[in-house]
Order: sequence, then C-alpha cells, then structure tokens
Amino acid sequence: MTAPEFEHLIAPVALGEFLDKYWETQPLRAERSDPEHYDEIISIAAIDRLFRSRQHGAEFIRVIANGQEVPQSQWAEPITLRDGRSAHVADFAKVIGHFHKGASIVINGAHRSVPELRQLCERLTEELGFSLQANIYITPSESRAFKPHYDLHDAFLLQISGNKRWRIYHRAADYPVIQAGVDLETLPVDDPAMEFSLTSGDALYIPSGFIHAATTSDRASIHVTLGFKPKRRYELLEDALAAARAQPELRKALPLKLLSHERQTTEWNEVRVLLDGLWGSLWDGQHETAFSVENTVGAEPAIASLSEAIRIDEITADSLVAFVPEVVVDKQSSESEIIMRAGSHEVMVARIFEPTINGLQMRKPLVVGDFDGLLTEAGKVEFAKSLARSGVVEILRD
Repeated sequence: MTAPEFEHLIAPVALGEFLDKYWETQPLRAERSDPEHYDEIISIAAIDRLFRSRQHGAEFIRVIANGQEVPQSQWAEPITLRDGRSAHVADFAKVIGHFHKGASIVINGAHRSVPELRQLCERLTEELGFSLQANIYITPSESRAFKPHYDLHDAFLLQISGNKRWRIYHRAADYPVIQAGVDLETLPVDDPAMEFSLTSGDALYIPSGFIHAATTSDRASIHVTLGFKPKRRYELLEDALAAARAQPELRKALPLKLLSHERQTTEWNEVRVLLDGLWGSLWDGQHETAFSVENTVGAEPAIASLSEAIRIDEITADSLVAFVPEVVVDKQSSESEIIMRAGSHEVMVARIFEPTINGLQMRKPLVVGDFDGLLTEAGKVEFAKSLARSGVVEILRD
C-alpha cells in the first residue's frame, strides 16, 4: 500500500493555498463527502488487532474519564518480557469496560505499532522534511476527553469514524514552547471563533497555541492526530552553541582589557572569523543540527522488540551507556565527520560530538548527563538515543 501524500490529506484545499494562508497561521477545516477517504490509513479492525496483539506498551495508552486519568492499575496487567524484565500491557476487556462507562482511550505513538500509520508518517517525513507522531483518540458518544487547551505543536486531525463537534477559540500564544493552563473562567466557552462538526473523511488543521475542545454527539468518534515536529528557527542557535562549545578555540577567554588596543583588535577579529565560520557551517550542511546518527553502510540494526524500543525511548540524563564491544572508530574519518563500524554496519556522526565519542572509545561506561561537547541536557539525551538506535551503544542502566 502507498501512503497518501500531504496533498491528499488537505484536499480539496490546494497545497499552495494551504502554505500561503493556513500553515502556522490559522486553523483549516477540510470538509469532504467521502467517509472512505482515510480507509488506507487506519480502521477499527486495525485498532482491535493492536490491542489484542499486546505489542503496544501500557505506557503509551491513556484512559481518560471526566477529564481525569484512570490509573493504569485499573486497566493494565503485568507481563514478563523475554529478557526477564517486567512490563505492562493493556487488558483489552478492562479498557473496553471503561470505554462503556464513558472513558476515552488515547493511543500515543500508534505509528510504532500500526504499519499503515508508520508508512504514512514515513512518507510525510520524507515529503515535509520533519518527523511526525500519530496518536489515536477513541471517544464514546456524548462525551469529551479534554477540557479546552492548546498544544505546543501543530496538529492535523483525521476523522476516521463517527463525528465530533469542535470549538476553536483565540490563539493563546504564538508558537509556544512552554505549556500554560487555560483560564476557563475568562474563556468565552459559548462564543468560539469557529464551531463545526467533523464527520468521517474530514480533516482539521490546528496550529500550535490555538485553544480548542471537542465533544461527541450520539455516536462514538475515532480520529487520528498527526503531531508535527519541525525544527524551530531558534534551535539553530542552540545547535550553534553546542557546536561552539565543542571547539577549543571558542572555549578560550575573550580578549582582556589589559591587552594593547592592537592585540585586542586582532583577537576580536579572530573571534569574529570563528563565529562566522561556525554559523556558515549550519547553512553549508557541514554541521549535523539534529543530534542524529547517519547510517551510511549496511542495514540499520533492527530493534529486537517493542520493549527494546521503549527502553531506548526512555533514556534519560541518568542512564548509563557504553560502546558495544565490536565498535571500531575509523581513524581515517574526515575533518567534519566521525565514522564508526560495528561489523558490516557503519554509522557517521558530526565532528562536534568528538569529545563524547572519545570518552566512549575508552571503553568506560558513561552517564548520558556527563557527555562532553553538548550544551544542553536534552541534546545529550537525544544524541544517546540516536547512538542506541543505530546499534553502536548499549544501555547498561536505565
């Protein structure tokens, strides 16, 4: 099956009109008279298979009743994984029991377990140039899962089954990066800027920051939300700071006032040249800006199980990692990149991560938070996850 392109998702609105009028600016309702528009993406049968397969960890599932989380202990059961570790999976009968009592079901990261959603996200990632996450929302009739709120990311909602009535209010924040609550006392709940119903085959685009809420009527509703995760412009500065810290010349002190005017001028010019070169490398593609690891030779190592994927996803600054025994760092790596090999598999990272690679190369376990050459804790965690996904490091302690 071929995943639909973005233009198929926003039809009948033309791509040019969407980019000029709606992207990051205002909500868009794409109304259709085609209940089968998303049949290739997801179906009720596929969701049934997902639950019954027990492959989607309980940590990715939420059960919401009256706006509150139902404790996992009320709908999940423990299992023992092949490696002896314990985990929890959803008990299908208990989850459905809560649904019949009016609770909504949220399946986060459904693209990890539903092949059709994975294909859709992969195709859109290639087309749009950034990653996406697919969540499934299942809401019973005459119900509402969440109070009015706004999201930190743009969302594209695909109405798969049933219908849902949406209310969209003003934009609480422009391109927000910090979540703040919505003051329901001052929100004109009965006077939204937009109010309409989505039926099967319709779509809704909501840019970040717009307050919204939805309720079902006499039918249950299933919709998929695609969460957009583009790289933000300010993140270029974070990348530049991380790269600057990795360069010894930029870790030197700024020129002292005690120096002669001529020497001060010379040193300030040197700083300016270094910063110009650093900034230029961001545009020239010489600097890896996403803390990622590129698989250059051989197939990417397969993640053996969902539990392994989850373990990688849950790496924190306190996790302990080490090179897998067979990793060899290529001494012939280029000036801008470091090449590592594990058997027939080869991966490449940007030279700015050399201090961390050198530490791992000493064959001593490293705490992720102690990684060298990365400015932020979040950057260290993302880099560790990338190395783990590429099969060059192993997790010794979560």
